[in-house]
Amino acid sequence: MFVERPKPVFTAKMDPKQWRIVDKIKTIFFQFPIVEETAQSCRSRTLLLLKRLDVTVNSFLWCERIKSRESEIRRLFAEKRNAMSHVIAPDIASLLAASHDLLRVEQASSARLRKNTRSKVHPLALAERPTDRGGRTNEMIGDIAMEQACETKI
Repeated sequence: MFVERPKPVFTAKMDPKQWRIVDKIKTIFFQFPIVEETAQSCRSRTLLLLKRLDVTVNSFLWCERIKSRESEIRRLFAEKRNAMSHVIAPDIASLLAASHDLLRVEQASSARLRKNTRSKVHPLALAERPTDRGGRTNEMIGDIAMEQACETKI
């Protein structure tokens, strides 16, 4: 099967002098607060996704059929999980190696991404919702407050 390689955004050839300039820029570049904020955001998102993965795997381990293989599953998962847990800060090489795919942001709910995820349950999820039944706590008035409101109207 043929897989198309991603097309890089930066395609220019650079000589050693230009790479030295990039090295100098690199030291300046990483002093900007927005770069650190972006790196922190990246780390936070990675940790969040890893936590979601942990919770998902643990929920599968509740199944009675899996109890006999739980230690094996935990061992295999720990190996894979450790490989994923290294959060690497973005660097100049990563920026220069970025592909055109990263320039396009596509919603997870887009038709192109959803076409292979349809199921028998999907139409039920899109069924008409019941009308709003209220019940918000900020809209509720207690019995005493209701009596007081009625007395003031009289």
